[in-house]
Amino acid sequence: NQALNWTFSFNHDEAIRSYQKAAELDPDLAFAWWGIALCNGPHINNPVMDEPRARAAWDALQKAKAIAQKASPAEQALITALAARYTDPSQPPLPLTFEERAPLDKAYADAMANVHARFPEDADIAALYAESLMDCRPWDLWEPRTREPRPEAPMVLAALDKALRINPDHPGANHYYI
Repeated sequence: NQALNWTFSFNHDEAIRSYQKAAELDPDLAFAWWGIALCNGPHINNPVMDEPRARAAWDALQKAKAIAQKASPAEQALITALAARYTDPSQPPLPLTFEERAPLDKAYADAMANVHARFPEDADIAALYAESLMDCRPWDLWEPRTREPRPEAPMVLAALDKALRINPDHPGANHYYI
């Protein structure tokens, strides 16, 4: 819970430390490895990746996938979706810039849409889906001149509204709305 709250707060370094401690305490906790992989990736405040984070994300994802059968169905779905977000760093070129990552970020958002559809009553998944959409267009969900929403904006708002209906105090949904 602590690690996921740090994740929703965009304090990814603290989240990684928490996930690492959880993995140390329970090496079969696939969700901890998923979290390490997720938090090494891009987010709306930092839509690029450096090579060390790309490698750390890939390595953690491989560990999560290796023990995913021990996870809940929702956690397995999150692990599978996250696989769309990264490429093997041993197979160049390594996508690091926002532009290079755009197809991966879109594939991840599409995969998260499927996870959200499978688990529509999971507030964490709804918030993570909203974030995946925001990552496709960081800080650009509205056209500044016309104030028209970008294509992702209505889906982001719907997912956050859903999360807040499920849990009005959800840390991710509340944080993303700020």
